[in-house]
Amino acid sequence: KCWELMKGSRRTKLKWKPLYDCSLQVSQEKGLVPVEFTVTVVVAVLLQLILLSALNWLSFSMADISAAARLPKCGERYKDMIVAPCLLQDSTLDISIHKCPRRHVSHFTSIFGTDLDTNALLIIPTFRKADVDLVGVGPQIEDEKNRLLEKFAGEAVPICQKLKAHGYWADYTDPASGLPALGERHSGTYPEVLGAQHFLKYNVINAGCCQILDHPVFGTKVYPATLFTTAPLSAVLAILKETYTDWAMVSQSGSEATQHHTYIQSHPQR
Repeated sequence: KCWELMKGSRRTKLKWKPLYDCSLQVSQEKGLVPVEFTVTVVVAVLLQLILLSALNWLSFSMADISAAARLPKCGERYKDMIVAPCLLQDSTLDISIHKCPRRHVSHFTSIFGTDLDTNALLIIPTFRKADVDLVGVGPQIEDEKNRLLEKFAGEAVPICQKLKAHGYWADYTDPASGLPALGERHSGTYPEVLGAQHFLKYNVINAGCCQILDHPVFGTKVYPATLFTTAPLSAVLAILKETYTDWAMVSQSGSEATQHHTYIQSHPQR
């Protein structure tokens, strides 16, 4: 019947006229032209609104799928990857989990101390989308970096506190200095850009004396920051899901995560 109405079927208009056809006569004294609304116009407008909403939803969904497709997946090329990157917080945050490779053991002990259990160490790099391009200098860029640092610290501190409350070691590094933010500082520093290049194979742009991270989704509008812990993977995942309620384990189910944890415990570091 709606389709007949939209085609302007006279028979249908006459049939439903007593129920749906209405007229609004505006007083001629106010100088307004009389306007008549019919059910045909109403249905047409509603269908257009529904169609526009569906198209908008589809475009956002396709954009999210396209962005996620550009992120790396677990495989032979990423031997240290335990949980593949996933996009959170309306596709503004990229987070993944990796184990410590044997060839980098000495580097991590130089950062966090020789007491660090590198066999159980998990590296959790995060990449947050910035509102402006962070390449360059200036008040606007510095303000954006401070905002993103506060955002990261506001999430990292509670995560570390929860892990410590369960008896596990946890810390994060200051992205500006590369030094531990919560624990004792040592001679080593953690380079965020090189970490992203090693663990995730993200592109790095050489700009003179410095290197710039080129994220596959965010480009150079990105702020990297990393957490570290020796907690079991299951405990880490549970707390991350509490912190990031939209956490979506696209390539990992709970049982698969447990299998990865078992693999780590049963295989020595490379």
